[in-house]
Amino acid sequence: MAYLDADGRIRLRFGQFVREEDRWRIRRVIERHYLALVRLQLDVPEGTKPRSVYQLMAAGRLRIGRDGRYVFCTTNPHHRTP
Repeated sequence: MAYLDADGRIRLRFGQFVREEDRWRIRRVIERHYLALVRLQLDVPEGTKPRSVYQLMAAGRLRIGRDGRYVFCTTNPHHRTP
């Protein structure tokens, strides 16, 4: 489980059966490749469920690039200007 601490850092909480070696590996992958995505998902008011990737895509905050990687959108691609 991922959550933001009081300082705004991402913390991971693991189940008791996850080995220490696997915990380290998971942290490394998230920090290296998915930190910005997890932060965007967890940036919600307290007591609200984190956003899913599908919700972020529907809101125009995220899309999948040609190479299959997540791309953060600075503007809403669904918004059309007259």
